[in-house]
Amino acid sequence: MRTQVEDNETNLPTRLQNLCCNTPCKQVTWGVNLIFFVILFVAMGGYYSRLEADKTFFVGNATLCETQGDFETSERLSLQVVTIIGAVFSMLGSSFIIISFFAFKDLQTFPYKLIMFLSVADFFSSSTYILAVQDLGINPEDKGTDCFEDNFMCFFTAGMSQYFDFASFLWMGVISFNIYQIMVKRVGEGAKDFEKIYHLVCWGVPAFFLIIVTATDGLGDAGNWCWIKHDHQVERWLCYYIPLMIVMGFNCATYCAINRATKKLNMRNQEAVNRRMVLYVGAFLFLRSWSVLNRFVELVDGNVGVFPLMFLHSMFSPVQGLANALVYGFNKKTKGHYYNLCCGNRNSREIIEEEEDGDRGNPLHVEKEMETPNQRAGSQSSMKSMDIEAPSGNDPL
Repeated sequence: MRTQVEDNETNLPTRLQNLCCNTPCKQVTWGVNLIFFVILFVAMGGYYSRLEADKTFFVGNATLCETQGDFETSERLSLQVVTIIGAVFSMLGSSFIIISFFAFKDLQTFPYKLIMFLSVADFFSSSTYILAVQDLGINPEDKGTDCFEDNFMCFFTAGMSQYFDFASFLWMGVISFNIYQIMVKRVGEGAKDFEKIYHLVCWGVPAFFLIIVTATDGLGDAGNWCWIKHDHQVERWLCYYIPLMIVMGFNCATYCAINRATKKLNMRNQEAVNRRMVLYVGAFLFLRSWSVLNRFVELVDGNVGVFPLMFLHSMFSPVQGLANALVYGFNKKTKGHYYNLCCGNRNSREIIEEEEDGDRGNPLHVEKEMETPNQRAGSQSSMKSMDIEAPSGNDPL
């Protein structure tokens, strides 16, 4: 645990100037570039394959976009507004976590790194809601029947939406799995051995499903934004919603297992830990359930849909980055850093007390909560075996 504030932490501009030279930052930058190259390559292949199939670069697609034909102009405009506002706030929240991770050295722990990668996926997922939102206008004669899916920008952002939104909920599943490994399996520092597998799953699996959707010509106009077209319901459910529901069920199962483990271990602050886990799982289920419900109604109702469900879907889906930032990353320790920047240094005793309060009851800062009476009476070496990041003493997960 820190006993003083590092002098260079008070100079955020200096730290941000060195951000691009930071080795972890370079790795993330190269990784994001590679992902964009893959998405661009897949999107270009799918887009020009469609053009070639129609024998012309001026595509006359026979698919009629009926995504919002039954909605009034004011309703369609309100869907756009709420989508863009939510996406902007989501991008700000995700940016806050990413910048905090690279700006403050003691936040560069393995568990916070997982949250940072979740925020990277959320940032680009939210950006697609802005880039690919449908240009409906306010013409009373506009009934929403003009397709814009054959515009390459729509095709590309549809691929981005499929990829990064898929990666986002996989990273949430990974975070739950990591907490499970620590609190139930008690693997200690061994949790970091799964990092390569986490990246393979969270970045590789979405690419696999994106290739499937692109190969079946599924990318295009999905309603209020570009995603998988209405007439490709099989791809929608097999390549997105069924995996999403599996992850939702997995997160619920891990919560139940963690709840049983905390009771069995008779942990300190057990109720606080359980409340935090309920918050993690509850926020995930709440935000995602509206999209599942709306798409299910569209499936049953012949792609017509109902405005209240579409409005809730448009309201909550774009804000997942903001919600994840608040739930996972905006903790007492992070807030303490920014308080120091704007209000100056405080004495070491106050910093220690705030960090202890911030960790208490947070399963992302779990090693203190994992102390049982026997462990507290044991040797220092046995206590260190429970740490994720032994040097810091208060790292997450």
